[in-house]
Amino acid sequence: MLLCNYFLYIESIQKKDISTFILLGKAHPEGDTTYVLRKHNKTHDIEIWNAKTGECYYFDKDYQTTKILCFSVYKHFVAQKNDLICQMKEVGCVISDQNVYINIQDTGDPAIMEFNFEDTKCWLPFLK
Repeated sequence: MLLCNYFLYIESIQKKDISTFILLGKAHPEGDTTYVLRKHNKTHDIEIWNAKTGECYYFDKDYQTTKILCFSVYKHFVAQKNDLICQMKEVGCVISDQNVYINIQDTGDPAIMEFNFEDTKCWLPFLK
């Protein structure tokens, strides 16, 4: 929690479009654990920080649109996994300064899951 608050303090000074959250989930070999998620809101890139070791895992996130003929049919999320050694294997819950979000996606792997907390097909807000 201290690392998350430190990042929130930095963001309040720098005024960048980055959000910081606490991740609750499972990691290998730790088991149940807490990490810190930093998400760039425009590029959808994420960083996952292990506060115990100081390691940071970085993932490029991008959206692609599937087109049939001239029509945009489906906008899907594509993860470009840059860091294959991320110990966080399953995310169950994300805590922000405004709400708690429960993961209802088919996957809990942070490298391929969606981190758009406004999407109620992926995240269930606890306080709303």
